[in-house]
Amino acid sequence: MTLSKVEEMSLSSMTPQRVDSKNVYRLLCPFGSFHDTIFLALTSTDFASGNRIPFTISLDISKHPLLSQILDENIYVTLVNKICLWSSANLNPISSERQISSGSVNSRLDSQGKVFLRGSIQAGRAGKESSWRLEGVASMEYILRVHVTMPKHLLGKMPTFRHEAAITITTDEYGTLQRELKTMGGIPTPALGLQITHSDEPITFANVFII
Repeated sequence: MTLSKVEEMSLSSMTPQRVDSKNVYRLLCPFGSFHDTIFLALTSTDFASGNRIPFTISLDISKHPLLSQILDENIYVTLVNKICLWSSANLNPISSERQISSGSVNSRLDSQGKVFLRGSIQAGRAGKESSWRLEGVASMEYILRVHVTMPKHLLGKMPTFRHEAAITITTDEYGTLQRELKTMGGIPTPALGLQITHSDEPITFANVFII
């Protein structure tokens, strides 16, 4: 799969963690100063199930040097499957979630006032996951959740950070399927779909749903 660009997203700063119920927040800096200090970078938001999703968490330590004390174990990355059902009786969909995998950081690099934490997470089991949507009826979505906490000695003094990124997952590897996804807006609908193939290519069934 050819990647055209890296998608970078800023994590939102959240209320600091408490060590216990008696602790009072004492931020070392104004809360607003933590805006755009931690970022999530993804090479793509489209993956085949079973593949690894590489990610990079970057910390801008030129703005806040104490961010350099964030450790690998302070980075939590999970992939969540979310099922939504709509009905005429409810304005909002009924939804349920389940965590299908968790990621880990495997390298750390300090460069030019930033810390880069790189890792990966598996896009579920091969051939078992697939994004789809039947408008107004049901949908199967995948969300990459990132949560950055602080080391114990900085709890209550620095905020935590969160972000959610929508991930599109297909049952098969990209190729002809990737072109199909682009024409369908990136989300295959639950219907019987055949890929268009050349005479020298095997016929592949992708994202087949029987209703």
